[in-house]
Amino acid sequence: MLARVMVLGLISAICLPRASGWRAPFRLAQCAAFLGLIVLSGSATGIIVGLFLLLLSVLYQFLRFRLVASLLTAMLGLTALTVCLILFHADSDVLFALVGRDVTFTGRTPLWDASLDAVGSRPFLGFGFASFWQGETGPSVRVTDIIEWLTPNAHNGFLDLWLELGLAGLVIFGIGFLRRFRSAVLEFRSDESRAALWPLLYLSFVFLYNLTESTLLVQNSLFWALYACSCLGAGATSNCLTVRESSPVRRAASSHLCASGEAYAG
Repeated sequence: MLARVMVLGLISAICLPRASGWRAPFRLAQCAAFLGLIVLSGSATGIIVGLFLLLLSVLYQFLRFRLVASLLTAMLGLTALTVCLILFHADSDVLFALVGRDVTFTGRTPLWDASLDAVGSRPFLGFGFASFWQGETGPSVRVTDIIEWLTPNAHNGFLDLWLELGLAGLVIFGIGFLRRFRSAVLEFRSDESRAALWPLLYLSFVFLYNLTESTLLVQNSLFWALYACSCLGAGATSNCLTVRESSPVRRAASSHLCASGEAYAG
């Protein structure tokens, strides 16, 4: 949890306006503190996701270029990812040893296999919201008997979503996520402020962290609340962009609505 919150703090600092004067070294000290705490937390997921998001914060800048440059960057990124996957497959034991983990992702792969078997009993509608993981008394008892340790979730947000809401819930979430990511790309290309990077980085944060952790549809969760706010703020941001591109009369008549939308999106 410490690493997850520090990664969130790191991408938040990246999206702040450029600092000048005495604020510049303070901003650097902030980022250094976030990175240091991620390392000291001992979380391999936090280190990998944090470094990957730092790389994405640079690569996303190419989205503001012309289409050809954006496509070229995407191709280079996919090529680099393919090379990394090949190297990972070839020397997975060595790479896991570097971060102090094993090939089971600290016992996650047996958990994922057992959870996928449980999905097969109710694949389309699931077991119901917050109804599967009930320790030794609920439907999760078969999973805990197989892995021989108690777990509060599947350590994979998408798998948990499938268990609770079925394939229907997973597809609905996927459609909403992809639509929001597409609108975030369009907003980033239209708005040159650093704050416009926030939706892209946060959506990437949500996707990457839910590969090995579970933060989707979790009660009283800051991460789910921020995801919901990111989706709800999309309409207000789009409306503001439309107003800025419209006639001066319309901009004057709609300025108070735009200001209200930006405040809500923030």
